[in-house]
Amino acid sequence: MSTNQKLTKSYSGIFGHQVILKNRRGQSVMTIPPVRPKVSPSSKQVAVRERLKLAVAYGKNAINDPALLALYAAKASKSLPPFRLAVNDFLKPPYIHEIDASGYHGNTGEKIIVAAGDDFRLDSVTVKITGPDGSLIEEGACVFNMPAGNYDFTSTVQVAALTGVVILARAKDTPGNVTELSVTL
Repeated sequence: MSTNQKLTKSYSGIFGHQVILKNRRGQSVMTIPPVRPKVSPSSKQVAVRERLKLAVAYGKNAINDPALLALYAAKASKSLPPFRLAVNDFLKPPYIHEIDASGYHGNTGEKIIVAAGDDFRLDSVTVKITGPDGSLIEEGACVFNMPAGNYDFTSTVQVAALTGVVILARAKDTPGNVTELSVTL
């Protein structure tokens, strides 16, 4: 076996429908062509392909938008360039682990704590409090609590009875993915 890559280093493509020559990170690679199945894709496969198309479109948009490019370039590395970081960010929605309403008793100034995050960055975390009948009691943005790593919402409306009150937390990331979690008191 020869380690001399002068012959294959500058070539890429398919050779005789039997071998594919590729250059990956400066190394010449020889593979067999992929075998494409002759069955039509399932509905789940179609959905995944559409989501990947949207992710690639978002990645291209992020590269062409100077503000988004600056955000992704700041966290990029050699193995994870800004485009790929943007695509990954689109594909991974934010998460909400829990809503801690143990300190909320319906009085003004009490805190509701939301444990939320994202693999890249959260744009906003909001809390919406509704009554048992679905009527809006209050809604607002949470503030990031740096030492605890959670998001705090401070109530501004007095609630007489908490039975059946629903607290809905919503986390939104840079690509616009939204995750919601609710707790009924």
